[in-house]
Amino acid sequence: MEAAEAVVVGVRVRPFNDRERGLNAVKCIDMEGPTTLIRNVDTGDEKTFTFDESFWSHDGFEDDGTGYLKPVPNSKYADQRYVFDRFGQRVLDNAWNGFHCCLFAYGQTGAGKSYSMVGYGNNKGIVPISCEEIFRRIGNETDKNKRYEVTVSMIEIYNEAIQDLLIDPSLRPKKGLEVRESKALGIYIDGVIKRPVECYEAIETTIEEATEHRTVGSTLMNATSSRAHTVQIIEFKAIRDGSATVSMINLVDLAGSEKAGQTGATGDRLKEGSHINKSLSALGNVIEKLADEKKKNVVIPYRESKLTRLLQNALGGSSKTIMICALSPASSNHEETMSTLRYADRAKKIKNHAVVNENPQERLMRELREENEKLKKIFQDMAGGAMPDAQSIKEMGARQQEIAAIEAALADQNKSWAEKVAEAKEQQEAARSRRRSSLRVGDTQPMLVNLNEDKTLTGRIRHPFVATRNTIGGVGGDDSDSDSDSDSDSESDDSEGSAEEVAQAEELLEFPAARESPPNIELGEGVARNHAVVFTTKIVQPPATVMREVEYVRRKRRRLSVRWNDVVMGLMLVCCVCPGISLDGLTTAAAGIHRTLSANSGGTLQEMQRKNKDLRKDLGSIPWPELKYFTANGRTYSLPLRVESRELSHRPANARLEYLAGFFDGDGCVSCVTNLSGCRLRVSQSFDQAEVLMLFRETLGGSIIRECGGLGLRKPQLQWCACGQSARRAAMLLAAHSITKQKQLLLAARWPDSKRCREECKATLQALKKNDSAVAGPCSWSYFTGFFDADGYIKQELGGASLVLKVVQKHPRVLRSLRDFLATTSSIDATLGKSKGHAYQLWVCGLSNCKQILQHLLDSGLHRKAKQAQLALSLTPENAAAVSAELEGLTGNQQFGKALDAAGQERARTIGALRAQAGRLRQRGLGTEAESKLRKVQLEVARLKQDHELPQACDETVEGSHRAEQGVRGESILWVPFNWSL
Repeated sequence: MEAAEAVVVGVRVRPFNDRERGLNAVKCIDMEGPTTLIRNVDTGDEKTFTFDESFWSHDGFEDDGTGYLKPVPNSKYADQRYVFDRFGQRVLDNAWNGFHCCLFAYGQTGAGKSYSMVGYGNNKGIVPISCEEIFRRIGNETDKNKRYEVTVSMIEIYNEAIQDLLIDPSLRPKKGLEVRESKALGIYIDGVIKRPVECYEAIETTIEEATEHRTVGSTLMNATSSRAHTVQIIEFKAIRDGSATVSMINLVDLAGSEKAGQTGATGDRLKEGSHINKSLSALGNVIEKLADEKKKNVVIPYRESKLTRLLQNALGGSSKTIMICALSPASSNHEETMSTLRYADRAKKIKNHAVVNENPQERLMRELREENEKLKKIFQDMAGGAMPDAQSIKEMGARQQEIAAIEAALADQNKSWAEKVAEAKEQQEAARSRRRSSLRVGDTQPMLVNLNEDKTLTGRIRHPFVATRNTIGGVGGDDSDSDSDSDSDSESDDSEGSAEEVAQAEELLEFPAARESPPNIELGEGVARNHAVVFTTKIVQPPATVMREVEYVRRKRRRLSVRWNDVVMGLMLVCCVCPGISLDGLTTAAAGIHRTLSANSGGTLQEMQRKNKDLRKDLGSIPWPELKYFTANGRTYSLPLRVESRELSHRPANARLEYLAGFFDGDGCVSCVTNLSGCRLRVSQSFDQAEVLMLFRETLGGSIIRECGGLGLRKPQLQWCACGQSARRAAMLLAAHSITKQKQLLLAARWPDSKRCREECKATLQALKKNDSAVAGPCSWSYFTGFFDADGYIKQELGGASLVLKVVQKHPRVLRSLRDFLATTSSIDATLGKSKGHAYQLWVCGLSNCKQILQHLLDSGLHRKAKQAQLALSLTPENAAAVSAELEGLTGNQQFGKALDAAGQERARTIGALRAQAGRLRQRGLGTEAESKLRKVQLEVARLKQDHELPQACDETVEGSHRAEQGVRGESILWVPFNWSL
């Protein structure tokens, strides 16, 4: 074993992108040699990092005429070949010497990871150049007794599931592949395809096939290129005189780190982002523990995610590892860039103990057989004993899987290289046949193509228009078809944005070879009444956002027409539906805007307020589609969703009832229905937070119905409701654990039949709602959890690594019970006081106290605010800024008002003092001198008030425009999948 060797780390900064140039971005990064300097342009603070390599790719380059970007004379620009020579050559040298190698790219979304790893056009990245170089070296080998075998695997990790990209998406296992560990095989991916390749062209074909599968798979799952970690595994074997050295080369393109608040992600995309951030967080935990040399014998949490399990050898194991971090140069990304640099700085402290993987073939076969026989004997002993328990069954299953893997390895070892190559060619031909069976599309035929942030994926899915009729929106009509056709063999387009232009008022598409008349487009039966199809330009973030006006479609069978005259370079198709709603089994995107908006933050207060009024009107005029389905716990349900009484024959557990009672006390309602004939319990939630409503339904019966439709920023609402006997039963169960609404629930449980008694009960119910009718009942963590899920807030204190937890209620009695409960069980002193308006609030400050409470809440089954709680628990002084931004993104419509800056606080104090002075002047009487002073004071108040409100109005304009474009901007929606009937 060689001496410990540190992970090699380099960073690379890209040029400004179009959005940053449009915003006149300021550069915050400089490099000199291996040193990288980052500057906070707001404070002037600078910090320096030193790595093995600092690649300057921000400026100092030119096009050589073929599309390749080369450095101009005397510039420090690092082109693609230079990066490969410094890092890629090192990977290949290590592989040639028999070491396992890993090169992985890390960085913020859009920082340039894929450009370094894959590249595009003539600017090839490390992966394709490495593949070329492998076979160039093999071709230059002079030892005729030495032969080489190369196999390639391509996988992606999406939503914590490993998918083999060499398998057709329709044939993949639903839960993906598993990472396993064996004494004989080490760490391996069970069932992954290893494709033998004999030349660079074969690797190129394999990568092309994997990319097409990745494209189709991504579309089916509503993902984009940045939503999955992609790993290319090259097994390089050098064989001479019966002895072999084997090197596993792992080339890893990690998904981009991102903040939910910046991406506006909801529904499936929020879930994807959560999985990405989870795996990257797990990777960070592994790096942090490995980098801390002071802590010995610590357990490295490799098993926290599939990604870290797969990279176990690369991080602290027997591999030679290189990490390249991609950086954005823009000051607007300073926090994310600083986080990436800290990540890289920790990674360079990791020590690996690489070994040469040399083993005679015969000995390898013998060891595999011996291990196989040993495992079989263990399995037989386990199976032949007494009735196995659950743990034994699990161990037996693991043994069986390990036996199967070793037997597969033995069978593979017994095959000749020629047999493996022949099998691979048969598999590739079968894949080509499947692709050829799909509809081919000519380059001159009008069509829609997909856009993707990864240029290698742009233009790979094509939906052609026909001359007669084109239906958008899947099956349901008499003449619609559910097939989705695409031409997978087409080449991608390397131009910025899309593969076509849109021109002229009545023409939808213009192609290089021919200009066709606009096809007739209709909405199919699968599209609800208020769905819209929006043709829009490439969207950029405020303040440069310009959204084109389109015709809003409100009826089926109505032709669309694009209503602008200038040439549009980017075409994107967006269905105006709710995020997370399933349309013919496919998840679609968020609502769009049908009016021109501009997020210009300049102007006077009156101008800004007028713009904000128009903006609120625009946002409020967008109807969401009629809600027919909702998704909860990974399943889709039709509305209304009712429950049969026989499903509720058991008594629910007390902990669940306590949680539901707490949630009902916070967000529930007891009401009279149908002219006093009955009583109803109900809880309302946004349609994308239906999990709690499902918990009510599964525990207490009742139904889930559509309460109201969405309009503008107000999302559609779902409601759990129980009436009649279901309401009586549910009220009785909840009343035993309720504090705030116990008297109301007891009244509902005994709702009378006679009309006179019902009149009295209605009056009693109204009085109970009006007054503080809470009882001094016992509290528990489950109750507290439900109450906090309904009415609690998690807030980070401004500018520091500290938290505040708040619970707000109209009446104070229940808050006193919660305060006493915290003092008794956790010795935490909570503060009870007045909130805005006539409400009361209970709050707890301090990082340790808040983390203690949040951990209790998570242990007790926190649902709605679980993600916020987990994020808050990770808060440290080092990541305070990043956590603050992510918390703000998760709070949704429950955000607190933004805190005033120092100038704003001073203006507020001055306004208060001047108003007090004006009051004193009025009390003295309005003489000539008093009137003059009062007029001056009033003018000063008006001026200060305008200065005070103008920044808030500007923020409202930018935020409103940002929320308006969230559903259609380029970063959040790149392609919306449809079932097309052609």
